[in-house]
Amino acid sequence: MSAISRQQKTKGEGFLLEAERTLEKKTWFASSTEQKYEEAAELYEKAANAFKVGGCHAKAGDAYSKAAAIHRDQLKNLGEASKCLSNAGKFPVSWPQ
Repeated sequence: MSAISRQQKTKGEGFLLEAERTLEKKTWFASSTEQKYEEAAELYEKAANAFKVGGCHAKAGDAYSKAAAIHRDQLKNLGEASKCLSNAGKFPVSWPQ
């Protein structure tokens, strides 16, 4: 694995960790909850892009599918969910339950 691939993998794992921490945040207001999910979905997409550049295709697909699940289930944004699923479909992926 090249230095750039390792760097991108590390960057992607950092985005994944940050997304998971964002999802664990407690919120009091509906607008804060929506913002939390938007931030988490964006972080999952950033992670997926970093993994894609680093050649970690399975991890990229999983991150895209997690972003799609948030867009679909929490944000009710089917257009963004579709875009993320389309990107995930380019890589091996297991759909989150």
